[in-house]
Amino acid sequence: MRISILSASLYLVLLLPSPGFSAVSEQQIQKDLILVAKLQMNANAAAKTVNIGEPIKLSARIRNVSRKTVYYVIKSGDGSEVGWREPYVYYTAKIDIGESTWKDVPKPRIMRCGNYDFNWQKDLVALKPGEEVSILDWIPSARTMLDLQEAGRVRLYLHYAYRAGQFDLHREPGKPAHIPKQMKRIPAFELVSAPIEFEMVRALDVVVLTKPVTPGAPTALSKVITVTIENRSRQTLEIITPTSSGSGMLSFRIEGGGERLRKNPTSVEPERRLLLKPGDRVKLFGEDQPDGADSTWVFKAGQHPRICATYCFSYPDRIGESLYLWSKWTAIPVAKPLE
Repeated sequence: MRISILSASLYLVLLLPSPGFSAVSEQQIQKDLILVAKLQMNANAAAKTVNIGEPIKLSARIRNVSRKTVYYVIKSGDGSEVGWREPYVYYTAKIDIGESTWKDVPKPRIMRCGNYDFNWQKDLVALKPGEEVSILDWIPSARTMLDLQEAGRVRLYLHYAYRAGQFDLHREPGKPAHIPKQMKRIPAFELVSAPIEFEMVRALDVVVLTKPVTPGAPTALSKVITVTIENRSRQTLEIITPTSSGSGMLSFRIEGGGERLRKNPTSVEPERRLLLKPGDRVKLFGEDQPDGADSTWVFKAGQHPRICATYCFSYPDRIGESLYLWSKWTAIPVAKPLE
């Protein structure tokens, strides 16, 4: 499995039994083990800003602050990011919508393959007092796992949870979970990082414009949809034009009605690297530029469809990094039928 951009290996932490060992409480584990997560900054370090659509780079580690207790850690693996195996590693966030009012950031719909590493029991490692271990392997960026497409002040939290094997998809229904002997007397528990605060800034803005469609008539999206991208920052920024076969891609989500009839054939155009100066705007999709995202739809009278464009590309000079932007949802007007 791979979800667009992967970053790194969270570890789940468990107590190492010793002579006379008795069960440890969740409160004691949360006291002895600290999850430390920080934003990795470069050019925007002073302002602590992140451009919407850019990867949110974190460093994270678990530190054993106990004086004499040895803990086991279970490294996260393929499937931890969606809770299919131990540990479950995930993000939550809140965004300031004004007047110090914070709202929860929603999670987007994630598509991934069904393969994952179910053998989490093999991933035990020991963590002695005073030791710490880097984390985040196999865990995608928060940019992928949260809907962070809105500008504003953000508080991001990193979580990992041990659920005593009860949510392992590989476990047969009715059968007990296979728990390693080192973990037999460890309760389910969860650790949460301190909030990581930064400002989300809209440097590039993807905008969708729509025209009315005739109900019942097959309509190519390129006839009624125009997609542009504008540089709203103070710096010159590079983009890759979307094509049907290059690193730049454009796709659409449509809700509230409509039926897709077919994907429309388009000519294969080579992708272009463009430098957008502040205030520059270029068209990504439209009647004279359908690229590989065009398709034919039919909408019925009385429906209220809306569309969202997703635009992404890989940076040619920044290995493993990409830009991932969504437009705002925009209504597709369905004209009233003639009386």
